Amino acid sequence: MRVLVIGTGNLAWHLVPNLERIGLKVAVWTRDIDRFDYQSSKVGFRTGQDSDEAVFTRENLSGFAKTADGPLSFDAVFLAVPDDHIGSVSDRLSQLIAADTPIVHTSGATATTKINDYFTIRAALWPIRSLRRGEVVAEWKDLPLVYFCDNANFEDQLAVWAGKMSELTYRLDNEQRAQLHLAAVFSNNFTTWLCQIAYELCAEKNVPFEALVPIIKNTFSRIDATEPALRQTGAAQRGDEATMKRHLDLLDQQPAYADLYRRLSEMIMEGMNNRK
Repeated sequence: MRVLVIGTGNLAWHLVPNLERIGLKVAVWTRDIDRFDYQSSKVGFRTGQDSDEAVFTRENLSGFAKTADGPLSFDAVFLAVPDDHIGSVSDRLSQLIAADTPIVHTSGATATTKINDYFTIRAALWPIRSLRRGEVVAEWKDLPLVYFCDNANFEDQLAVWAGKMSELTYRLDNEQRAQLHLAAVFSNNFTTWLCQIAYELCAEKNVPFEALVPIIKNTFSRIDATEPALRQTGAAQRGDEATMKRHLDLLDQQPAYADLYRRLSEMIMEGMNNRK
């Protein structure tokens, strides 16, 4: 089966070799050939670096497509592009590619309806992980994949591909996927920034941030499918007003951090009281 991947960013760098690993023939379409340095060899197309209008040209793809007489056809096209480019990229593809070609974006937050409705099969495949170019993900079987399609037949195919890449697959519709993406921001992105705040507080008094690394790792190692509030600890969980006041005193020159500390503590105390 022949699939086309558009993009050479973080996600594409990981997606392409894994699509190949499960037996798909993959072509990558990019105007930035200098970023075409994937983990294995594959077909690549240089499509021009100076103008966005030069990106999508029939000549670049006709030799790889399933059919080149009329609109080009593939078993799927994966849009590994930024969320705000999904619509415009699919608009341009609609001028070259057959309407019944499945178009699959890789966004957690964006609905499949953002793909140009010229295409009759619109889908999503979202890996739940912050992926970076050059980072080796040893076991994709442990990387959760969320999939969805508005066409039952292709959704079955997408589920098969996802199942070959990972043992953790979830069929979630657009609304469910967006909600999970929001939850991922709280559990992943925001917690990373809270650790950055901790790093800055340590640096301010020349104390070693690395002393906190074991407790950070231990905290996250205890997170499982059970409700995290069951494992909550700390002054707010105990209702220890004296300790919280001392902490706020230490933040008297950093009002933004003090406000954040106060609000989080209030949320924890309210949440724990509601559980009683």
